[in-house]
Amino acid sequence: QMIGFAPQSYMEQIQQNTALKAKDKYVTTEKTRLLRQLYVAMRESDQREYDEVLDKLRKLGDKHPGTVTADTIISSLKANAKTSAEMYHGITLSKAMRAELMEDASEYSFSDDELED
Repeated sequence: QMIGFAPQSYMEQIQQNTALKAKDKYVTTEKTRLLRQLYVAMRESDQREYDEVLDKLRKLGDKHPGTVTADTIISSLKANAKTSAEMYHGITLSKAMRAELMEDASEYSFSDDELED
């Protein structure tokens, strides 16, 4: 320690923290990915995909209790639906800038029909 080396217990704690954080990030990322897939399957009325993703979410919740609950799924589906409803031609706009950006958008000469082509 006097010549600049960290104590062994400190190094072990750093390794443990790194492993714990990596697992936390992996599970959170996987949950987010699956919830997004579930919403897309629901939106596209793909019952087979919806059931498969729901099963994966249940397994993730069983393996990591507390990460995926019915409330988690319902809340995520509602949030995704709200975000989709507030999109402007496929993009999300911040609430703070929405009015200004919508005004800017109205100055463009594109019609909705032209944007769909």
